[in-house]
Amino acid sequence: MDLTSAGMFLPTGLSIATLIPTNGAFYIELSSITEGIFFECSGLEAEIKTKEVREGGRNDYVHRLPEGIAYRPITLKSGLVTKDVWKWFMKCAEGKIDRRDFSIVVYGPPMVERLRWDVKGAWPVKWSGPGFNTKQDEFLIQSIELAHQGFELKTGPL
Repeated sequence: MDLTSAGMFLPTGLSIATLIPTNGAFYIELSSITEGIFFECSGLEAEIKTKEVREGGRNDYVHRLPEGIAYRPITLKSGLVTKDVWKWFMKCAEGKIDRRDFSIVVYGPPMVERLRWDVKGAWPVKWSGPGFNTKQDEFLIQSIELAHQGFELKTGPL
């Protein structure tokens, strides 16, 4: 492992440029078809839930035992989403939960795939439409929040 100027340890042969894509965009792929171009992704997070257990006669520490893993909903913000994503949301809103596997793909310049997470069993739980303001020259941004059953990093330097 090599120490970078930023104080990070990286596997030999990797640079910070390989780890941090810049000026890229996020795409969501359902069945290998790009369904939207995303400019912001949040909630790609997993946490191991733990239970504290005190050992009799031991007062200097508490055991933390794993209870399972929890995943935050993933929120994707976009200026462009296909009608199929809206139809998927409306189908779920009608009580017909349609879980789908999808990938979050990060492309860096010049449109080279840098990172890919495969998300399992996702379904939309919230959609937010764009705000409209004629005084500002901004993109119309919409967002979709997806509950899911976990994810796995498939490609990338990690």
